[in-house]
Amino acid sequence: MNAIARPSETWSTNFFVVDALHEARTHAQRATILLRLSDAVIAAKVEPLQDACRETGFQAGVDFLSLRLAQHCATRTKTGEMPKALVEQLEYWRNGMVAIAGVRP
Repeated sequence: MNAIARPSETWSTNFFVVDALHEARTHAQRATILLRLSDAVIAAKVEPLQDACRETGFQAGVDFLSLRLAQHCATRTKTGEMPKALVEQLEYWRNGMVAIAGVRP
């Protein structure tokens, strides 16, 4: 058979997490998505993820992603630790995302 799969007009060419951010009905749902992303995904896809947050009016998500990327790329101390100020800032923002998401540990 010479069947060739062709994307339908309803298929998206976006990274699936970007689609999920667009499809989320609330910022709480978007925050939940962002909290679960790995550093590797954020490093590879930060721009489209931030664009999706901007397009949906979720500026806190844009800022959170910027900080997560900064944390991922930060030079470590001579003992391999992340700079304390960055750790504190990231924890502050992570707690903010948890509050927006309305999740409990």
